[in-house]
Amino acid sequence: MKKSLIVLMVLMLAFTCLFAGCSGGSEEPVATPKTALTPDEPAAPSNKIDIPVNDGREYREMEFGRFPSEEVDDEELIKSLNALADTERDSTTGYYTYDGKQYQKEFVIEKDPETKTDVTVIYWFEVNPIGWYVLDESDGKIMLIAKKNVDARKFNETLENTNWGISTLRDWLNGMGTYKGETPSFYNSAFTAEEQSIIVTQDITTGANPKYGTAGGDAVKDRVTILSIEDLDQSSSWSEKAFAPGEDDDVSLRACGNTDYALFKGAADEVSYALRSSSWQWLRNMGSYEQNAAYISESGHTMNAGYVVTFNQIGVRPVIVLNADYVTEK
Repeated sequence: MKKSLIVLMVLMLAFTCLFAGCSGGSEEPVATPKTALTPDEPAAPSNKIDIPVNDGREYREMEFGRFPSEEVDDEELIKSLNALADTERDSTTGYYTYDGKQYQKEFVIEKDPETKTDVTVIYWFEVNPIGWYVLDESDGKIMLIAKKNVDARKFNETLENTNWGISTLRDWLNGMGTYKGETPSFYNSAFTAEEQSIIVTQDITTGANPKYGTAGGDAVKDRVTILSIEDLDQSSSWSEKAFAPGEDDDVSLRACGNTDYALFKGAADEVSYALRSSSWQWLRNMGSYEQNAAYISESGHTMNAGYVVTFNQIGVRPVIVLNADYVTEK
């Protein structure tokens, strides 16, 4: 699988709106009413959690949680993993454990080039710590955005009028609805109970699409979210005018790469203006109408018109906030 490297220059304090919620936009109702669930609030931790931190060129980076990332290509290891029984799969995370490490198993139906028949091909991905960039540190909170797309998923599983608050993508990220309990979600797969206890519940307001006026839906409370158009507009450093190719080796500030796992799941692998491999990522806002969702292009531009919510080639780049009182940097 093609591996992407991405450098993200972050202006500190650019996204403080996510702590308190960003206002704005139309309040017109969405055509398909649903109930937006609230993520469960875990108990406070009994002690601090050690989190690896290092200083990048223009930002700080952290490792927190874990998720499938690198494809396994060692043939002997693959044989050992294939021999694992399905009963060894953890029902909460979906991971298998072998020789002290965790792995994600995926199936694909492919055509056998010789027999022309369908065959089931198994792929394995190593579960590794998630790398994050620090967007903001203030008021005892640390806001993080994933360095790369961790997955590629539909904004909503069915083609209907929707918004962030009632989307299946939000359910998956927060472990709600269908993804609550034994069905693996990002929240339950990526974070242990102790790690979940220091993730702050954010008050999230998603405004109307600034170009098309499509409603953003009701305010919600998220433990895991993604960026919105409003978040991107908080600083001139993140405006589209900042995305002309420069003389240095940076890609567009808002563009990001994919993990092997995200590529496997279908994330588009494009080439940005700076000739770096990068991809698309969903935004919380709806697009030109309620069956489209906005996204960021491979070159960092905000695509206001969006793409149909059931499109499965747009990446997911989570945003979380940690309670700094329970974090020990190491």
